[in-house]
Amino acid sequence: MRFTVSRELARNKFFCGLLLLFFVQCLLFLFLNIVFEKDKWGLSPAEITTKIHGDEAEYIQAMEISDIVTHVHIELFLYPFLLVMCFLVYFHSEHLQQRRIVLAVLTFTFCMLNSISPFLVIAKNYFSIVKVLSFWGLTMLTMTVIVANIVYLAKILYGSSCEKNKNT
Repeated sequence: MRFTVSRELARNKFFCGLLLLFFVQCLLFLFLNIVFEKDKWGLSPAEITTKIHGDEAEYIQAMEISDIVTHVHIELFLYPFLLVMCFLVYFHSEHLQQRRIVLAVLTFTFCMLNSISPFLVIAKNYFSIVKVLSFWGLTMLTMTVIVANIVYLAKILYGSSCEKNKNT
């Protein structure tokens, strides 16, 4: 990622276009991830607790620890990779540096909490609220960064041509 050091992102329109398509696809991934999260864990503390611990009255089996480890293992690779890609471009944007740093720290914190929270729910059910809040915090902040990146890249790609058309 040479542009992270040289800051020559605006010179390479083709690469900007590829990044723009990548971030649009990342938005699609996040929307589908909400559906996946609902199916895998649930979107409320009660659903998460039931999925992890099971419910004999409703004939729902408890999740095995190997299933939890497999899911968390995948998340521990995908989310940080996605976040690094998002923030590499976001740090080039015109947003205030303090805002960029706070957003990055919050997003990575939500990412870590989202990954470890299933193990916390095994210990105590009330940690299911951590799972819900960390998932939604991670998702919303990541979407915010992705949309900011899409706007930033669109300005690079189309901003100069729009200004030229206004002048003619």
